Amino acid sequence: MAIKLTSFKQQVTLNASVDELFEQIMDSKKHSDLSGAKAVIGKKVGDSFSVYDGYAYGKNLKIIPGKLIVQSWRAHEEKWPEECMSEVIFEFKKVDKTKSKIVFTHKNIPAVVAETFKKGWIDYYWSLLKMKYNKTRS
Repeated sequence: MAIKLTSFKQQVTLNASVDELFEQIMDSKKHSDLSGAKAVIGKKVGDSFSVYDGYAYGKNLKIIPGKLIVQSWRAHEEKWPEECMSEVIFEFKKVDKTKSKIVFTHKNIPAVVAETFKKGWIDYYWSLLKMKYNKTRS
């Protein structure tokens, strides 16, 4: 039986530079500090990553520092078929002197878990980044 796949896009604007946001995602220590869970993230194309104590994992497919991260991505979810890998794309865009935007796309995700992951990215990434960067910075 074929797996029904879907995609979705989200974006968040933060009081940070594109370089700060890129490092927040790609630096193991910064990622762990933000999430409160272990993250091990390779820095080069072809390197693997594991975040949220191994809950989500994959490989780096394309990296342009401060601009773009493309990763194969999957999570340990009961309803997520083992053979199914999705793709996440983080695009970093400068808005003005103090703000940047992350345009995020999650492609080829099993439709049965899509709503869970739409909410999950908001709860476990965008909300945490907003708490960190959108408070008053001195």
